[in-house]
Amino acid sequence: MKEKIYKGNIKITTENQKEWIEKLKGVNNITGDLYVKSNVTLQAPQLKSIGGDLYVKSNVTLPQLKSIGGDLYVYSNVTLPQLKSICGNLYVNSNVTLQAPQLKSIGGDLYVKSNVTLPQLKSIG
Repeated sequence: MKEKIYKGNIKITTENQKEWIEKLKGVNNITGDLYVKSNVTLQAPQLKSIGGDLYVKSNVTLPQLKSIGGDLYVYSNVTLPQLKSICGNLYVNSNVTLQAPQLKSIGGDLYVKSNVTLPQLKSIG
């Protein structure tokens, strides 16, 4: 099966989320950044990689996401059960929970102000 790629950055808001749900159906890779604003429902069950940064300000579960090419910014509860690597930094803000049980490496720095579950983490920086 051929990989479906979205080239560019994506900013999902309450106003455009229905449009993006349709556009992201079957997308495996995003080459740029993905911004998920507050009060947004993100449905991207086939998404495996993000080439840039991932900003999460809504509760999100990305069941197939394996890699992030840039930074991960967590401002809301996030579940990333298959995430294995973040090439950049990981920022976890206050009063949120990040669950990434398969995360093994962070290429940059780790900034944590809240609850994090990273039982497989082996390398930072």
